[in-house]
Amino acid sequence: CGVDFIPQCTFILDRFHLRKYCKKASVGIAGLDRTLYHWALAGKTNFIQDYFKVRFSDPIVTVSQCQSLKQAAKYLTNNAVAIRENRLEDYHGCSAEGHISHYLSRRLSSRPQGWSLVGAQSVARTLIFQLNGGNITNFLQMEQQKTCKQEKIIRFDRRLNVRKNIKNKYYEQAQVAFSGHLRGQRSLWQHSLQVGW
Repeated sequence: CGVDFIPQCTFILDRFHLRKYCKKASVGIAGLDRTLYHWALAGKTNFIQDYFKVRFSDPIVTVSQCQSLKQAAKYLTNNAVAIRENRLEDYHGCSAEGHISHYLSRRLSSRPQGWSLVGAQSVARTLIFQLNGGNITNFLQMEQQKTCKQEKIIRFDRRLNVRKNIKNKYYEQAQVAFSGHLRGQRSLWQHSLQVGW
């Protein structure tokens, strides 16, 4: 998910998966998923644990419902801290689910019409680079240095071209003026230079 290789980042469970597992946890009871969702975001883990204790002891719960409840209980308990991090002031949302379902899946073809070809290639290359043991932070720093170097070269080339153009401008004017003199055609000022006033 990025926490392993991106420095100074915090794992925050996205709300899509939180809703999904709250629905799983509310199996058999319509509308309870919203309550579980709000409890999870508020960090009321003791409420959620009490809820699961009551549900597991309920004789009406079927075997398949019990399996769904176990999965949801495990997921919500293991990710309680990551769920609470949704309340961080600096957290504004997440596009990870969209990227994962579209590009970082094994097929890289989940919903291709929703993303540009350039974006798909970029994300796929990033994934492959990381899987091959590449360090993304170092790579990005090197790319930034290359870009800065290229910009300096372009600025230097522009300055050289301006100087060259100025030099050529005066050289060409002098050539035009004296080319007639070389052929024997002299203007008045050239004649005065030659013979003096």
